[in-house]
Amino acid sequence: LSIFLANTRLMIIATKNAVEKGLSKIAALSPGLIGASIRNIDSTQMRLTQYFLPSAVEVLRKIKRLYPTIPLVLGGAGFSIAPAEIMDQSGADYGVVGEGEEGLEKLVRALEGSGDVSAVPGLAWRDAAARLKFNLPATMSDEELSRLPFQDLSAVDYDFYFHNGGMAGLQTKRGCALDCNYCTYPIVEGRRYRLFSPKRVVDEMEHMMSLGYDYFHFTDSVFNVPRKHALNVCREISHRKLKVRWHAYMSPFGFDDEVAAAVADAGCDGVLFGADSCSEAMLRRMGKNFNMGDVRRAAEACRKNGLEFSFHVLFGSPGETMETVRESFDALDALRPTAAFLTQGLRVYRQTPLHRELVEAGTLKGDEPLLEPYFYFSPALPADFSEVVKQYSLSRDFVFSDATIKSPSTNVDLIDLYRKGLRGPCWKVLRALESKDKKSA
Repeated sequence: LSIFLANTRLMIIATKNAVEKGLSKIAALSPGLIGASIRNIDSTQMRLTQYFLPSAVEVLRKIKRLYPTIPLVLGGAGFSIAPAEIMDQSGADYGVVGEGEEGLEKLVRALEGSGDVSAVPGLAWRDAAARLKFNLPATMSDEELSRLPFQDLSAVDYDFYFHNGGMAGLQTKRGCALDCNYCTYPIVEGRRYRLFSPKRVVDEMEHMMSLGYDYFHFTDSVFNVPRKHALNVCREISHRKLKVRWHAYMSPFGFDDEVAAAVADAGCDGVLFGADSCSEAMLRRMGKNFNMGDVRRAAEACRKNGLEFSFHVLFGSPGETMETVRESFDALDALRPTAAFLTQGLRVYRQTPLHRELVEAGTLKGDEPLLEPYFYFSPALPADFSEVVKQYSLSRDFVFSDATIKSPSTNVDLIDLYRKGLRGPCWKVLRALESKDKKSA
């Protein structure tokens, strides 16, 4: 949860840990608006479940009790997947669904008397009868995105995030046109790709490097789709000869020697493939746009170009059986990525293809809010499936699973390695942690 206090001249952002101290100072600042951005409502992992929303709502309700006359505005990806329910629970006055740059600015102007809230794009608001209304969201064009100012890192304690998380975040685009059955990216960002210009992406990278941030994670849903845009970003980094390291989620689709060579030359030191399964049947059921031939070619391209890579596999989607699980196990053994991370169960969010499938099957009711974490796990898998995953993971030095480790986001030993300067995706740090444990033993 991030809190910002804003009027036309002031914006302050604080981490949740600083909220209690900050609440007492709001009155002295005399803000014209208080806003909260909710990034995630839960951890999305069935065996490592954490439900974040109740603590966020508690803070928001306290803000409304202390400052009832100051408009409270919500936003963020977590808010955007369930805006009506979160508005009701928190008592917030307004919310901005989806992109917030244009909507928040126009809301501030409307509250100052220079517009009508009913015309603010993406706004959730209440009419005179206290009925919740939603305006159609707006998405920025390529040109508008590329004109955005860089992230104002002075407005947050960015050092805290970098040194505890091991990376700085950058976007090369917004939107996702893929059809993965569980994913909320198309809901939050839209299905149409909108691209930051490669020059603008690398300009911001250089700006952040000048502030001391030298390791990056591209936060795109998938970095290498569209392919041409990814290649152009990599070539811009290489052209400027930046001494930088970064990692990103990639799709096996179209990840060939050309892409692998380009990302390696641009400083990529970790490719995270969201394979989700290594069974042909499950790839089709999960709505993936690639097959096992693509997965094999991607692994070969990484090895040829000296790239470390990981496969992330989700077990338990509709149609999963022990036969498809064994297919994934066998493929992982044959392909042997640098690391594989296995999780069990799929978090179900409304409006996703998985949600529609379960409603049509009668497994879920269409009006269930699904705010509190709800997971689908194939009934065809045995009751002791976690033990199956655990034993497979323990018998292979490159496999990590939610049956054998703590959540990377709460593993204090892992976070300590980031604080000491280790950089890279969590599976690289987990390998270092495992090596450390073996030496101490």
